Amino acid sequence: MANGDYFEGEPMRIGHVPQLLLDEHTVEDRWNLTRVSIQPVKFAGNPIMVPDQPGEFNCYDCHVIRDEPRGTMMMWYQDADIEETFRGRLPADPDSAEHHADFCRYAESDNGVHWTKPALGLLKHRGSDRNNIVLAGVKECDRSSIVVNPDPDDVDRHYIMGYLDAPKGESGFCLAYSPDGIHWTPEPRNPVISGHYDCVNTPVWDPIRQRWLWYGRPPVFAFGYSNLAKGWTDADPDSGLARHHRRRVSVSVSRDLVSWSKPRTVLYTDERDADADWHDIDHFRPWFQNGVFLANACYVDPSGCAAGRLMLCWSHDGFHWHRPHDRAWLIEPGPDGAWDSGWVLGASAPVLMGNEMWFYYGAQRSEPHGMVHLATSVGLAKLPRDRFIAQRAGREPGYLLTREVVVEGNRLQLNTAPHAEKPVSRTAMAPMPDLRVELVESAEGRGNVLGGHVIPGFSFDDCDVIRRNMFDCIVTWNGSDDLSALRGRSLHLRFRLSLTSLFTFAFAD
Repeated sequence: MANGDYFEGEPMRIGHVPQLLLDEHTVEDRWNLTRVSIQPVKFAGNPIMVPDQPGEFNCYDCHVIRDEPRGTMMMWYQDADIEETFRGRLPADPDSAEHHADFCRYAESDNGVHWTKPALGLLKHRGSDRNNIVLAGVKECDRSSIVVNPDPDDVDRHYIMGYLDAPKGESGFCLAYSPDGIHWTPEPRNPVISGHYDCVNTPVWDPIRQRWLWYGRPPVFAFGYSNLAKGWTDADPDSGLARHHRRRVSVSVSRDLVSWSKPRTVLYTDERDADADWHDIDHFRPWFQNGVFLANACYVDPSGCAAGRLMLCWSHDGFHWHRPHDRAWLIEPGPDGAWDSGWVLGASAPVLMGNEMWFYYGAQRSEPHGMVHLATSVGLAKLPRDRFIAQRAGREPGYLLTREVVVEGNRLQLNTAPHAEKPVSRTAMAPMPDLRVELVESAEGRGNVLGGHVIPGFSFDDCDVIRRNMFDCIVTWNGSDDLSALRGRSLHLRFRLSLTSLFTFAFAD
């Protein structure tokens, strides 16, 4: 939703940021349009990475970042030594990966599909340092995530890792820093937030408010309770709801990555989720894109054994989170017997590859008895750029009116795609997609009831029809795209579309 200043009479300033049409944030009104959630298409060559190295059991909780200067794709992923986890293990060696149940591994790729796992020689595991382990923590390095430091001058901390460890006997959210993504130095004041957070510990930078946000587990619940330092306790251990009362999402705020506010709950399941028997939000992977916080939320059922799946969530301030109107899934498990037929784990923030967003996700195969196979692999799913949710019109025209915005560019740019519809008979012509835009100024008094004043030269009749699939479509009126004469003025954009999907709009120079 637009902020308070807008409702006190101020227009919105959107700069050159593409406005994702996920909700009513930049939409004043719409008519005869349907919101359609778009699913990424899974790569036919999945899985793109499997646990195939000596002593490697899993490839999950992956994070992928593209190193633009080198043109290299970098992946960090979790591995869990299943034998160490399920046997009475020896105390973890803090100077190696020996007897650690969880640690972080590294891989890289030139094309994002074929990956190599370099023998880094950093940490010994199962008697050998010929592996790709980059961090094992003092006792563990679990639920790790990696982000790029927004400060380009902080070269020694170019990469920041959040993870779960107990460096001083106290479990909690920890940090480590690296100049190259391979050699890591833990934060000496770890843990920076106490508590056992069995989620993906992802810090995300808020560039608008200049602060860090971290999403984890809340310390208090309506059902059951938790000791922030020692973990959770069930209110009723015999209820069969172990842990599931606490799988909610909380947020903490920091200016320096070390001093954090108390976790506050921001997202939990509701009646619509419960009706479908989804009670948990397990993994939660946030990132910032086009002025919006986006996240992949991993839903699981109360047993924790049925297929998990991912849902897109978003927030305009990092605190108030929304889900699709139809609760559509972003990535679902594959068919029975497929490598990803079981639990689909949190997808990494997408990597932009041309006009595609590449999502890397972990998944397990389901077993006949209903459990999931413990070994986890990595898959790839692709979504066209910024096309999360469409405002779609059918054969009959639909209309969308934006909030009042300040024109801060010389051109108007759209992300839009037509969709075909068959003719009603063999002799009839197939209907044609049609998208047009007119510019409207708010009017006072009676004129406001009539919908404002259309700016001369920028009406639907003046607009050149748009029928193509384009990510950066420049709107023209009578052959001209020039909005420079309107720069600085406040107005609404009114779209009329048929057989067309509209995803974003933005001002550009």
